[in-house]
Amino acid sequence: MEIIRTIRKNICALSAGILLFSCAAVGASADSAKYLTLKGRQAAKITSDGTYHMIDTKDPALNADALAKAMSDNKKRKVILPKG
Repeated sequence: MEIIRTIRKNICALSAGILLFSCAAVGASADSAKYLTLKGRQAAKITSDGTYHMIDTKDPALNADALAKAMSDNKKRKVILPKG
């Protein structure tokens, strides 16, 4: 449950009550994917359409940091959280 509280706290802090999902400004070709890497670990797969597929790193602090990074600018972006 601690991870959920941390994620909620970061979402509220970043969005000030309004959560905007937006497209990532990532220069990936249509058939490739990039990764959001934090502390040497892959935390999200970024697909060619700019969607962030968050990866559960089993580290709540790293998961929260990755989510905050994925939503850190004002561009439209779609963020998909893993089950659980």
